[in-house]
Amino acid sequence: MTKLWGPLGWMTLHSVSLIYPENPSDLEKGIATRFLNLFAETISCNSCKNHFKSILLIYRNMYPGFLNSRQEFAIFVFRAHNTVNRRLDKPRPSTVADCLQTLREATSHTSLAEFRTAYINYLTKNWTRELSGDNMMAMASVREMEKINNEYWTPREIPIPELNEEDVTTSIEKSDTRLTFSGNLSSVKVGFAGGRLRLTKR
Repeated sequence: MTKLWGPLGWMTLHSVSLIYPENPSDLEKGIATRFLNLFAETISCNSCKNHFKSILLIYRNMYPGFLNSRQEFAIFVFRAHNTVNRRLDKPRPSTVADCLQTLREATSHTSLAEFRTAYINYLTKNWTRELSGDNMMAMASVREMEKINNEYWTPREIPIPELNEEDVTTSIEKSDTRLTFSGNLSSVKVGFAGGRLRLTKR
């Protein structure tokens, strides 16, 4: 299953990180956040899905502002891809320049937009093979990914840009560091009032 979704999935993530704005608005950060969440939910290999969701959660805790720029988003994807490649004992590019060169070679005959379309088509075929509640929910997420791709990513297509060098080899893994909080913590009740979702302090 990894061999089927992996190459197209990773090219999709690399492509959106590289066409992401250098100075995104809050709306654009929200679009990228939503796309990443949808991407994680629709991975067709269960163990891969769980691993990627873990990587994303850990990274968000370590670098909550990683969607503040194209550079930071791209570095996340390079590190995440290398984390998975390390687990699978596959080659790992050791520099940003190596990562970009690998992507340029991969797109010499197929554009980044074509890779994204191929991945969405693969997901559609995968999640419509049999009728189930889980598959229907996954397909709703795939349709939303397709809408974001068509209306946001594709119109912003650019050639693969240059990026600054940063560490891309450190694996994204759980650490023994415990999170500490300061200030007042209060529990929140989630419910509906007047037909709308409400969050209220208990």
